[in-house]
Amino acid sequence: QVSYLRRETERSQSELDWLEKQLPTEGFWPGMFSALDVNLVSTLAWLDLRKPVPWRGRPKLEAFMERFSARPSVQATRPPG
Repeated sequence: QVSYLRRETERSQSELDWLEKQLPTEGFWPGMFSALDVNLVSTLAWLDLRKPVPWRGRPKLEAFMERFSARPSVQATRPPG
């Protein structure tokens, strides 16, 4: 099972690297907070909370998370702690 977890961690890192390369500077739909943006913010917040794989250190993803997590709607739905 350890090899399975290692493989899944590598796959997750590869997907995060891909997102880092593909992520538009203004979000997925410029000028809008789209369902795609909500999905990515939720996923990155969950990764921060549970820490199954590290995602920090990717400048575009970090800037995206910083920009969109400051939204009142995101702040209002953050888990406590």
